[in-house]
Amino acid sequence: MPERKDVLAEKRHVTGKISDNCRFIGFGLLAVYYAIMSGAGTSFGASLRLEHPYAVQLIGMSGVLTILFDYLQFLFASRSVDQALKRSDNSYNSKSLAYKARSSFYYAKQWSTFIGAATLVYIVGATALRSF
Repeated sequence: MPERKDVLAEKRHVTGKISDNCRFIGFGLLAVYYAIMSGAGTSFGASLRLEHPYAVQLIGMSGVLTILFDYLQFLFASRSVDQALKRSDNSYNSKSLAYKARSSFYYAKQWSTFIGAATLVYIVGATALRSF
C-alpha cells in the first residue's frame, strides 16, 4: 500500500501537469483566435470568422480566461500558504477566502480550457465536414 507522502507527491505532480496543460492550451487558444481574426480574404480563418462569429469570440475569451484564472489560482494559493504559515500548526484555513478562491480558480481554468478547446474542435470539424 502506498504511503500518504507518495500519494500526495503524485497529486502534486498531476495537478501541476493539469495547470501546465491548461496554460499551454490557453495560450494556444489565443494564438488560434489571433490567426482567425487576422485572416484575410478567402482564408480558412476568414471563413471560420464569418461562419461562426460567436464561437470564434468564445475561443478568444476562453483563452484569456484560462490564463487569468491560472494566474489567480497561483496568487490565491500563495496567500493561502502565507496564511497557513502564520498559524501555529501551519494548517490551511479551509474557510478563508484565499483557500476557497485557490480551489475555485483551479476548476474554473479547467472549465474555460475545456470550453475553448471544445468550441475550436467543433467549428473546425463543422467547417471541415461541410467541405466534403
